[in-house]
Amino acid sequence: MFQPSSFVILTTLLAMLSACGSFHSQPTVITLGPLQLERSAPIKIGPPLLAKQAQVMEVADTLMLGFIEFNENKKTELFKIGTCTTDLASESCPNFITLFEGTFAFHPRFHRRPVRAEKPEEVWATWCGLKEIPIPDDNKFSYPTTLYIQKIWPSLGAVTELNEPEGYICGQAGAFDESLFHFVYERADKQGMSIFYRTMDVESGLISDEIRLSRSLLSRRPDLKRVGPNLLVAAWDEWVPVRKNRPVAPDYDVYLTWIGPEGPGKRSLVLDENNNDSLAQAPQLFVDGTSVWVAYHKNTDGILKHWGLKKIENGPLHPKVLDLKLATPFRNANPKEENQGAEFPQIWGIKDGSPIFTSRPSHDAFLHFINGDEVETLSLDKDGWGARDLWMSGSYRDSKLTLIRRGHKNLQLEQFSFKGKLPPVNFETSMASQNKNILAPVPHRLSYPNTLMGDVHMHSGYSDATGAPDEIYARAYELGHDFAILTDHDNIVGSRLFPSQYYEILMITDLFDTLPDFTTLQAYEWTTPPLPKGFGHKNVYFKGKAPVPVYSYKFEFETTEKLYDALSSLGRKKAVFTAPHHTAWTGTDWDKADPQIQRHFEIASAHGVFEDKNDNPLKAFTRGDLEGHYARDGIKLGKQFGFLSGSDAHGLLSHHGHARHLDPWAQGLTGVYGARPDRDSLFTALYNLQTWATTGPRGFIRIWTTPNMKKKKFHKLDLHYSVIATKPLKEINLIWNGESAWTKTFADNASAPLKIQGVIPLRSLGKPKQAGLQNVYMRAIQKSEMGIENQVDMLFTSPLGIPQGPN
Repeated sequence: MFQPSSFVILTTLLAMLSACGSFHSQPTVITLGPLQLERSAPIKIGPPLLAKQAQVMEVADTLMLGFIEFNENKKTELFKIGTCTTDLASESCPNFITLFEGTFAFHPRFHRRPVRAEKPEEVWATWCGLKEIPIPDDNKFSYPTTLYIQKIWPSLGAVTELNEPEGYICGQAGAFDESLFHFVYERADKQGMSIFYRTMDVESGLISDEIRLSRSLLSRRPDLKRVGPNLLVAAWDEWVPVRKNRPVAPDYDVYLTWIGPEGPGKRSLVLDENNNDSLAQAPQLFVDGTSVWVAYHKNTDGILKHWGLKKIENGPLHPKVLDLKLATPFRNANPKEENQGAEFPQIWGIKDGSPIFTSRPSHDAFLHFINGDEVETLSLDKDGWGARDLWMSGSYRDSKLTLIRRGHKNLQLEQFSFKGKLPPVNFETSMASQNKNILAPVPHRLSYPNTLMGDVHMHSGYSDATGAPDEIYARAYELGHDFAILTDHDNIVGSRLFPSQYYEILMITDLFDTLPDFTTLQAYEWTTPPLPKGFGHKNVYFKGKAPVPVYSYKFEFETTEKLYDALSSLGRKKAVFTAPHHTAWTGTDWDKADPQIQRHFEIASAHGVFEDKNDNPLKAFTRGDLEGHYARDGIKLGKQFGFLSGSDAHGLLSHHGHARHLDPWAQGLTGVYGARPDRDSLFTALYNLQTWATTGPRGFIRIWTTPNMKKKKFHKLDLHYSVIATKPLKEINLIWNGESAWTKTFADNASAPLKIQGVIPLRSLGKPKQAGLQNVYMRAIQKSEMGIENQVDMLFTSPLGIPQGPN
């Protein structure tokens, strides 16, 4: 690591480093509405696959760059910085120096200190990090991090560290006012996550006491900008946990407050659309003179996000809030397209009174500007999908935008010049208010006695989906689930899950586990190519703390044997299990299934039902048709496992054009018998196969035998069953050793039941055709929960292994 004494002027050292490449091609000219855009050829920054979270800032005809890199061999993360000239078309970018190296380095931010008293501009950096990973403690909320503050240009200064020994501290933003550096940040402990404000005298290094800005259980994503002398503005979002038990977006709201010489104002402005069923999240501020712009994303239909833009005039005493007036919201809602929705918007500059800004759809990056009451949009990355950072970074000056973002495999640095004139922007008065009415909590949806139901398979924007990890859990909570498990990919489409990102996911997972009557488990998805190139996808679930970094297919654990060897010590302690999924599409290696570790099979998700290739009422909606890779194929091989079902939700109307119906969060639920709402009890019941699975409904199904199965022959047992459907039943089936052995059908009329129970003498099915363990499960088919004519929903018990008994 470089110390300030190592050199005086950073750029002097950088000039001595070799070039990483240069581009001399002519820019691409694009006509978009009334503007002509000149787009430079992109420069790839950092090593492929291993660079994320880039920053760029233009200062004194120089581009200051920074990014986080993962060192695959040392298992460390590095914060690297360097410079480029502002003319990317003719100059090269240098290599980068390492400013920090540790177990974790994440969320870097650049901050400009303006010219003052004949002193030049400066660039300061803040980032979060951890030198060494702590020893995991399952009994404590322990996610220590350090917030680092350092001047990086034109020379390196001393590093200031702000420590949080037990809780998490990060998610920061900052602004300068003379010698004071003002900053806001997230801090989390077992009581929740809050936004705090502090100042640092950069001459003395003294840091003030912290002041709490937020009030809710979960407050995140702060931003801070300087409006003028002795006046700043801060914004963040807060979640109000309410059990709505219906498919609406979690209730996040954007808060904004001014900070003057006497500190933050006592009241915050709430930008919540006056709608308690909407999500308003991830505010980013832009100051234009005395006007404050706020860009954020929102969700008013329960699924796709679209961005909102507000303009605030008249300052803190009598703020006037204006909404951008558009003909229709920008939602990008074609379910057949890869790019759906638009989130994490950021304004980079104002041209002709109109904002130039970017947003993140599900699989791309968008550049926007406003043309009257319409939105003009340029898709920036059509050759790849998924695995984007949540945020981009840009610098706008003289109608030229320099942008750095996460591309398909690399960070990409490029420039856009804008020629032409934009029409005036139309506004309307907003309904923002000073006070928010909190709804009374809706009673929790009743579950079946001694059971829990939840979603075991979901994704966030840290892999190939949309939304931050906390939004995914908040959504599951508000849907009324008893538990939820986020399973982001270890790597996906040119990007790995960095240890620091997984560390943050685990922190959020543990934070949500503290909610009453809500349980989470730490997990991830081991992601390989489809057979025969790879080994399919397997979710990995942990009883306690998960390892960091994850056991990744892409970099070390490239076979199922290596993965299971790494998990074997936990497997012997019954503290980990795996479950393959969407196997007819990506396949699974049944011959490598370790019964101590591969305890489950995900039978249903947004990708369809993977019970059997032919006996499948949802075959038309099931992805793939690989022979030998369905649940019944494993049963016929003598494998014993339970059934899980998860949504595999990515926050999209369809996933790569595939969806059974257009609600991603209602396509798979797992029920658990005999579990309490705590982590140990839930995991133990899952490990012991005390589960049933559904394609989405909160139905119930169970089978059991009498008398004692250990003392009687299989064919002398009675099998009891109980089914509670959410829509009229069509039929129930008993599957014995992978073959249909018994069926009961129901008339398609008002007499079709919702509930049924009964007894099946197993002797009525004939004697076992094979020796040893007999595998039996029941499935029920009901009418579609969504009321879709050409679909049904299904419920499955986990297979019950019954010894044949003495001959």
